[in-house]
Amino acid sequence: MTTKTFQEFFSDNLSEFGWSLSATDIPDVVACSEAIERIGEWWNALDERYRNVFRTADFSQGLYDEGYFSAFPALYTLFAGNPMGHFDKTINDVIICGIRAQHQVDEQADQVSDVNEVVGA
Repeated sequence: MTTKTFQEFFSDNLSEFGWSLSATDIPDVVACSEAIERIGEWWNALDERYRNVFRTADFSQGLYDEGYFSAFPALYTLFAGNPMGHFDKTINDVIICGIRAQHQVDEQADQVSDVNEVVGA
């Protein structure tokens, strides 16, 4: 059985939401998490009134200019144009894809060469 990397799973998961991002454009899980968390911290620091103003706006270029995508440059392409219609929906979908990829890596089974050894026959 061929195992897949976090990046490959993340790329596959993103494609289910309509995004196209190559696994080679995705950094390791730590860099991904840190980049996404940094953007989330910025968003969560806004009070609800400001979030309501910004929710449907595309401010990805401003985040890019301020270095929010420096650890994961391709993340910019996921936010550009606010593809899910609302910033919080977009970031939540990205987070879901990353968490799912982490679980998928952990859930990969080792290859079993003899099923009789597994079932005790």
